[in-house]
Amino acid sequence: MVDFTQIRDVFLELERFVGASPSLAGFVPVAAELAEQARLLNEGATTLPRLSATSPANIPDRASAKGIIDIMSKLPPIDTAVESKETQKLVARLLGNLVEGVTAAIYRSYPDVVPRRAAPRS
Repeated sequence: MVDFTQIRDVFLELERFVGASPSLAGFVPVAAELAEQARLLNEGATTLPRLSATSPANIPDRASAKGIIDIMSKLPPIDTAVESKETQKLVARLLGNLVEGVTAAIYRSYPDVVPRRAAPRS
C-alpha cells in the first residue's frame, strides 16, 4: 500500500527547504500548495485539483536544483499491481502538479540533475 504519510512528509520537507532559501522565494506558493495537497491525500481526500500557484520558469542555482531532487527522491514507489486505479490517479495528480510546478523548472535550468531511468527491456 502507498505510504501517504511518507508522501506528505516529503512534500513538507520540500516546503521547508524552499521556504528557507531566499533564492527560491518564487517557489514558496507552489511548495505550500503541494504540501497541502499531500496533507489532504494523507487525510483521505478522493480528489486533488490541478496546481493553481504559478512558479518561476527556472531554478536559480544548481545547488537548489540538486537539493529539491534529493528531497523528491525520498518519495515511495507506487506498486501499480497492488494499488487501486483511484489511488494511482490521485498520486499521479500530485506528481503531475510537482512536475508542473517544480520539476519542469529544474529540467529547463539544470537538466543534468534530473535522474533518468533506463527504458525497460522487452
